[in-house]
Amino acid sequence: MMILTISNIKELLEENLNLEERGLLVTILLLKDSNHKLTLAKLKTQIKFLQYRDMICDLQDKGFLKWSGYDNYKKTKEDKKKNPQVVEIIDYMNKLYGTRFKASSKEIQKHLLNRLEDYSIDDIKKVIANRYLVWKDNSIMAQYLTPYTIFRPSKFEKYYNEANMTKVGESILKTSKLSLEKGDRITLDIVKELDKEQVYSLKVFSITNGKENSVGRKVKLLGSVIKSIFASQEMSKKMNEQITENYYYEGY
Repeated sequence: MMILTISNIKELLEENLNLEERGLLVTILLLKDSNHKLTLAKLKTQIKFLQYRDMICDLQDKGFLKWSGYDNYKKTKEDKKKNPQVVEIIDYMNKLYGTRFKASSKEIQKHLLNRLEDYSIDDIKKVIANRYLVWKDNSIMAQYLTPYTIFRPSKFEKYYNEANMTKVGESILKTSKLSLEKGDRITLDIVKELDKEQVYSLKVFSITNGKENSVGRKVKLLGSVIKSIFASQEMSKKMNEQITENYYYEGY
């Protein structure tokens, strides 16, 4: 979510704000919605969000806004001082797998630093995504979704070759570059980047009398189905009909 804490627009003239920070705050102000999650979703479609996270954190430090991703991003920045490549890969794995492996683990760092001698970060992420889709629904193999198994030197090359041959997992990489987080509202711009063949977990909230209901339902939909739904919504808007549902990202 994104919440502005300023009470008067004149506060943007404070001396501790530079011109770029003022511009970002004005952008957020123009996109402001009563639904704080929607404010954040709109912002992500208007700016290159990954490039502005440091500034957003600085603005929260100065007391001008509150961002739901603040604590996690600050922690990630601190961790990156230790080894940014390892932290990026383990963060990616933890987010996808729902795990809490530590990038500071000496064993994990040893495995990954050795793999990074021969493979790029995207190569390694590709293997992480591939093993996830191949193993996650197998009760026996799911237990091996760990850095110790996946980055093992005797197995990694095999997993990498399988990922390249089958292409399984590439859609996850594509989606991760959208910087989607659980709870983010799905917008038309995001839908355009979804893989038609990939299944996405969403939470759907009905809209009654212009207000979003507080209780939603979880669904799993193919990217192609989501694209069709949003195409229908766009058609409804052109006919001045009200949208009856909002969709939020839940993951894979």
